[in-house]
Amino acid sequence: MTANAEALKELELAEGAVEDFLRTKTKAEVWENVLRRRILAAPVATAADIAADQQLQAREYFVEVESSALDRKLRLPGAFAKLSKTPSARLAPHRASASTTRPSMAGCSA
Repeated sequence: MTANAEALKELELAEGAVEDFLRTKTKAEVWENVLRRRILAAPVATAADIAADQQLQAREYFVEVESSALDRKLRLPGAFAKLSKTPSARLAPHRASASTTRPSMAGCSA
């Protein structure tokens, strides 16, 4: 089914009205109303939004890792899950070299 010109014009008007309305609200205001009204929607998070997320902070998601190459600490994402019986190990910083650019198949049998 193809939309006729009148239907497309109506869609453009509706999109414009929604856009104009949303420009007057903060992301937090829109999100609060989405939750309250149980609307199926989600905000698009920026890196700053994720870094400031209260739930991720409460779960201590981000970890500080020392970078010898940059001579400073970096705040990086940690384990995606925290399991009490099988906690994840902290990984060492990655060091790129010619021998680590491809997965090693040493010790694998066919």
